[in-house]
Formats: sequence, structure tokens, C-alpha cells
Amino acid sequence: MDIKAKEIIPFEYDYMASFFLDYLRSIIVGKNKKVGLIRIDSLGQVIPSVPIEYDDIWVDESTFKIKVKLGDRIDYFFNDKTLFDLQYNDLQYYPRIDKMAVKKGNKWGLIETNGKEIIPIAFSKVHILKDDQYLVQKGNLWGLYNNLGKELIPANYDEFDYRPEKDFFFVRKKNKWGIISTTKGLILPPKYDDMLTLSNRNFLVKINDQWGVAAPGGRMIIDAEYSSYQYKYKSNYIILTKKDGSIRKYRLI
Repeated sequence: MDIKAKEIIPFEYDYMASFFLDYLRSIIVGKNKKVGLIRIDSLGQVIPSVPIEYDDIWVDESTFKIKVKLGDRIDYFFNDKTLFDLQYNDLQYYPRIDKMAVKKGNKWGLIETNGKEIIPIAFSKVHILKDDQYLVQKGNLWGLYNNLGKELIPANYDEFDYRPEKDFFFVRKKNKWGIISTTKGLILPPKYDDMLTLSNRNFLVKINDQWGVAAPGGRMIIDAEYSSYQYKYKSNYIILTKKDGSIRKYRLI
């Protein structure tokens, strides 16, 4: 009722509460265990916003868009209808990339807002790494897709360590490390206990508790037979030391 006790919304609802923020002048209403949404405009007119057909209604606070739930299905409600006809068990819109992560059962994928599939709904997780690259997890293994739906790295790896300045990943598989580039493919196979990038684009690698130097592709420049090393970031040399104390100085030119 208004301040003059004039009825604005008729006494016909089982449930009523302000919705999200009071200044939106929206009210969630319920009948027969279903809820909907009505709005009161600046002239005091009551305008239906969401029909009383859903089990729950809320605002996605990351996008300020309305979401509805019916049974085990969730959807955005936009322009007087659900966006995807309640196809999905969950979904999340990412405005920065204008795409949707969607879930069916316990699997996630990625689609355009028009419904076009980018990443198949086959993964336990989908994460945005960059605007044009997305991490996917299948079981406990990780891979990478781009924004065109192309698989850049198959979901074969236990762990990723992303290096954005070089646009490649240290990857771990069965406790061994390697390197994969998103543009050049496999740089080092995952067969090393540890590794470090050097300033001459080669790699310090550890095999069976011994250190050596490998070139891209895995060719050994210095065999892994050194127990320790000394190297400062961007230095032009590295010092490798054997257990017997003998030293080798390798220039990074």
C-alpha cells in the first residue's frame, strides 16, 4: 500500500520481500511455492518482471543480471525470457570476454552468448587464463584451449605453471617437468625433476639429482652430472660443480 493506504499490489501472494537492492523498486513475490518478480515504476505502476514460475530468483552480483532456478536448472532471465531455455545446471557470464561457462551434470564447457559452443561440455573445470586462452581440467589433468575452440595443449598434465612473459607453461606429468609453448608446441618433454630457464634460451635441468643444460627439444648441451650450480638471473654465465669439487663455467651467449 502507499502512504495514503491505497492498494498498490493486491493481497494475492503467499510471500513478498524486497529484491536485491531497495532502490531498484523490485519485489520478489511467491505463490504455490513458486516465485517471480514485480517492479514498481516511478509512477507507482506495477510491472511484472519475472513470471511466478521459478524455485528461486537472485541477482548475479558479478554481472548484476537476474538468474532463475527451476528444479536443477539455472538460467539468466533477460528480455522477458530465459536466455537458454533452462538447458544448463549452472552457468556464469564473463562480460570481459562476452562468453558463458556452462554446466551440464558435473561437466563444464564454454559457449558464446548466442549458444555457439567454444569448448565442449566435457571438463570438470574451465578457467579463464587470458581473454583468448582457457584452462580446462579433465579428471585431475589440465589442458588449454583458445577462444576459437582450438585445443592448444591436451588435458594430459597434472599441473601447469604459466609464464606470461614467455607465453609458455612449465608442465608436470607424473612428477616430471617439461615446457610447452602455446605457439611452438613441446619445448622440453616432461622428464625432468626440476628446471630453470637461462638467459640464452636454454634450460638448466635436473635429472636423478644431477644438473645439466638442455636446448629446446631436449638435446643435452651439458650432461646432467653436476651436483650444484650458481646462477644469477639474467647473468651471462653459470657455474656448475661436481661432487668431487670440479667446476665448469658455461657462458650464456
